[in-house]
Amino acid sequence: EGLKEIPQMFLRSCEDLVTVNIPSTVEVIGSYAFNNANSLANFVLPEGLKRIENGAFNSCRSIERLVLPESLEYVGDCSLANLESLNQIWSKKMIACNCDVNAFGKNLTSSTSHGIPFYIPTGATVFYKNMAGWNYFTNFVEINPNDFPSAGIDDITVDSVDGGDGAIYDLSGRRVANPVEGQIYIMNGKKFVYKM
Repeated sequence: EGLKEIPQMFLRSCEDLVTVNIPSTVEVIGSYAFNNANSLANFVLPEGLKRIENGAFNSCRSIERLVLPESLEYVGDCSLANLESLNQIWSKKMIACNCDVNAFGKNLTSSTSHGIPFYIPTGATVFYKNMAGWNYFTNFVEINPNDFPSAGIDDITVDSVDGGDGAIYDLSGRRVANPVEGQIYIMNGKKFVYKM
């Protein structure tokens, strides 16, 4: 926790990455942060996220569902393009945020499908159909915002907060023997950036 921005090219082309835990404090996902992470399928865009920069999730071919947080203010060029497995998008925002005209790959030979269900609040279709980038989609489904899936973790149960063995773990919970400087790890239940 405490991390405000995921750096550009953070896990670019990390082909074995399946799950990533984006801290709830993140406001910006940097350019190409997860670009070409072909196996990435599991992540939550936290409420509080404001910007998804250019190419951030481009060509993440295993993502099936995208839940956009209500706090989102900007979606960059090709940031969500080439999501071949994507079969649904959810957005609680009544009025669509700023979105690059090519955010979903509209002008590319390989792009995110424009006919997938895009779930939005009742009465919001007119705002999405008239907003650049969002108007790429053709299958808006209006539903009650109370029926939306969560964009974040609803509840956490901690068995113990005392002690800890001082062991270092990666964000997937695997014990790390040789941490790398500048990487994010977990120790005694808290995330931190490793510094030598």
